[in-house]
Amino acid sequence: MALIRGIMGDCPCPICLVPRQKQSDYLGVWKRRTLYETSQLVEEAGKQSSKTQAEALLKPQSLRPVEVCMLLFLFI
Repeated sequence: MALIRGIMGDCPCPICLVPRQKQSDYLGVWKRRTLYETSQLVEEAGKQSSKTQAEALLKPQSLRPVEVCMLLFLFI
């Protein structure tokens, strides 16, 4: 949950990638967040040369550049 920007983010749901404007659209089918894709995205953001580039990579999925230690144990 530390990675998610919350209700003001573009995709506030921690489970799926429903855009904030479509939260009440119950007929839509939305992609689910996966642990693997999220960790890959955060890792890729960490490799960026500037905070602005990392922010541009993470913001569409409403993620923050936070390294979560629990992710490390899941891929061992």
